[in-house]
Amino acid sequence: MSKIQPKRIVVRIPQWLGDAVVSTLFLGGLRAKEPDAHISVFCLPFMAPIFESFRGINEVISIPAKGIKSVWTVGREYRKRAFDEAYILPKSFRTALEAWLGKVPRRIGFSGDMQKYLLTEVHKRSDHLGFDPYRYLKRLGDKDIDKQGLYTHF
Repeated sequence: MSKIQPKRIVVRIPQWLGDAVVSTLFLGGLRAKEPDAHISVFCLPFMAPIFESFRGINEVISIPAKGIKSVWTVGREYRKRAFDEAYILPKSFRTALEAWLGKVPRRIGFSGDMQKYLLTEVHKRSDHLGFDPYRYLKRLGDKDIDKQGLYTHF
């Protein structure tokens, strides 16, 4: 009898340090929603220590930051790891293009910077939610976000 493989999820982290730290709240919510999934993070090399110490992550992959060649390199990393889902936290065309080139079947992100054409699930940016962690958590499909219990996912 073959063993069922856990869902493979990757989260593409923003390039700015503050946004990357804030994304840990999203990662906690994702782990709570998908307790059995294999969750990976794609981030810039200098951010890797933030996520290596985060207990809800199975794998941290450092990716190159600059140049058109890096888009293809990151796309190959997505493909090589055969992810089922990609959460694209940055609202940039480039980060959506990486997941699209990587042939990730389910690509979730915001409708900004023309990336909506490369995503399979587009969330409208909700400015009424204010702070980015709440916007990030909205991508998990929760209708109501418990702002008081945000830290319980750790």
